[in-house]
Amino acid sequence: MKIGFVFVVVFYLCSISLAAEETVRAVRVNPAPVVDGVMTDGEYPCEPATGFRQYRPSLGEPAVNDTEVYIVYDDDAFYVAWVCYEENIDGLVGNAMVRDSFLNPDDCIDLMLDANNDRQSAYDFMVNYRGVMYDGEISRDGEAGGPGWDGVWEAKTSVGEDRWFCEMKIPWSSIVHEANGGSMGIQLMRCEIPGHEDTYWASDGRYLNRVSTFGTVTGFEGLPGPKRFTFIPYGTVRGDQLPTDETYSTYKKELTPDAGIDFGLRGGKPFHLNLTLNPDYAHIEADPEEIVLNPEEIYLEEKRPFFTEAQSMFGTDFTLLYTRKLNEILAGGRVTGTAGPVSYGGLDVQLEDDDPRFPGDNVAAARVITTVYEASTVGGAIINREGAGPSLGVYDTANRNTVASADADLKFFGGWKSTGQFLKSFTDGAGGDGYAYDFRMYHPSPDSYFNVGYNEVREDFNHELGFMQLFELNKREVWCYGQKQFQVYKGPIRSLWANGFYTHWWRIDNGEPIDHYVEPYFEVRFTNDMFAGVFGGYGYDERFYAYGLPRYETAYLGVSGGVKTVSWGSIDARYWHGEMYGDVYNTYSAYVTLIPISVLQVNTELEVTDPATDSPFTAVNFKLTHNILQNLFWRAIVQSNTQDHTHLGSFLVGWEYLPGSRLYAAYEERRDNTSGNMDVLDRRVFAKISYLFSI
Repeated sequence: MKIGFVFVVVFYLCSISLAAEETVRAVRVNPAPVVDGVMTDGEYPCEPATGFRQYRPSLGEPAVNDTEVYIVYDDDAFYVAWVCYEENIDGLVGNAMVRDSFLNPDDCIDLMLDANNDRQSAYDFMVNYRGVMYDGEISRDGEAGGPGWDGVWEAKTSVGEDRWFCEMKIPWSSIVHEANGGSMGIQLMRCEIPGHEDTYWASDGRYLNRVSTFGTVTGFEGLPGPKRFTFIPYGTVRGDQLPTDETYSTYKKELTPDAGIDFGLRGGKPFHLNLTLNPDYAHIEADPEEIVLNPEEIYLEEKRPFFTEAQSMFGTDFTLLYTRKLNEILAGGRVTGTAGPVSYGGLDVQLEDDDPRFPGDNVAAARVITTVYEASTVGGAIINREGAGPSLGVYDTANRNTVASADADLKFFGGWKSTGQFLKSFTDGAGGDGYAYDFRMYHPSPDSYFNVGYNEVREDFNHELGFMQLFELNKREVWCYGQKQFQVYKGPIRSLWANGFYTHWWRIDNGEPIDHYVEPYFEVRFTNDMFAGVFGGYGYDERFYAYGLPRYETAYLGVSGGVKTVSWGSIDARYWHGEMYGDVYNTYSAYVTLIPISVLQVNTELEVTDPATDSPFTAVNFKLTHNILQNLFWRAIVQSNTQDHTHLGSFLVGWEYLPGSRLYAAYEERRDNTSGNMDVLDRRVFAKISYLFSI
């Protein structure tokens, strides 16, 4: 035991970066470049960052199609020009059409900027070759992040004969930075789809978003500070048509105006304060229809900026704070910042008396993370709910519940990582004073991934604000997951993929197994981007006993095929047959993306499930997205689910009429076909306008 402990300690102390740091110099210019997607002679009088290396398919090898990145600045902004050389310019892929879409399947570039030089956090700016933008934040040295942060910046692109261009303008007023720092951390990446190549400029090549391994951009002098105050007031008008009885024979109409404001104060690197009054809960785009064959709760994405910007700070293996449970909010405040190696965050929300789950309650959260040995972190968090309303969680007699958590995220020599978390709940009233813990080790790389872990959740652990299912209580679980890609390039075959997943659960009170499941998947990809695969699963499942469901056997086999993302879109079709949850099913699904013209995208998702003892049911999601201009678009969605006989249609127009200021108008209608008459459940019209003030 002692020898093993010493080995682990020595292994951990060896967790240092082996990468040679890359450096590029930014040059002050006057006049500033014109951001139009075209590089003009003299606009960027500097040496470029070049010499990109492959992340895929061959780690560390020189890029086949190189990239040049030029960086200049003035008192107003930071300007970045990209020259992306491409042998197959007609094969460029750009399927994303809406800001903050997932851009990695497209031909895109990615700038990650550690403006504070804290080696732990960074801003993330991505643009695909069509000019669609993504922005977000990275924290915990690449272990957390997402698109919650929305900055005010610009990007334009153009396509030449053998290269495409992108110009970025990132105002100093939009980012927190050190005015006299002289340098910043930077990572540059490119996804090149026609050549099946992902390339990078800095880092050790294994974890491209690990901030501690970024390169450096130098040459900054006399920078202005960021704008310290931001105000975003908004106004909305919502009209509803709702049925007055269960027969949908009569309806009532309601018109509801509303208003609110978000306020931000930047105190530099150590301090950032956000306040919100009556934040807008409009989803703008409807949550997707999903068919589930068990009582499991569906995770819904958070879309309110007040919460999305805090998700990376509170991200841990167990989701402690699931903010979609907080609906009617009167006011809230959030503070984040850094002090040396320590990052901290706090959140407090007061709910309205008519909140459906926690009426009139107050929810508070605090989080602290500190860096250990540059690339590893340890942290802690406290989540608390208390107030006038009763809890609607497992313990409905409690008026207060607190969850305390300690966690660690360690990086080891050789690319191994390990995370661990321990949680304890403290609930007023009966029960709710249990604990939970989680431990996992994993090893990601460009062509493989391995993950093994163990966790335990006591029956009396009160999880009410987190995302945890009732069936996850009173269990121990062990699991492992592995993925490996083999580069082949023989004849028409490009690569082979092999995946496997295994999990096993035990009930804590009697040690009996309640879940045992294994799922393999194999796929071959061809040089013309076609793919074909086979997958299956086997096991038994008694997890849903708490919902009154018996133990079920699971065994199925399926096939998949289609074409990965190409210039005109993508197709993924699947079929599987087998026994699940006490019935035999045949399931057919198709996911299709088409780009008939460069500014129009058509998405179709179709799933048909045919149980042997019942009639088939179908889920359909059809979406049209059209970019009239880069900052003006419309979107139409039709969703149908014959399992619960609901159908939904919505139409949205969105316009960013000034940087950071937006206008939305939407119409939504839901119908119920239970009776065969397509009765109108409700109709809704919605309009919102917001305006950004910066001081």
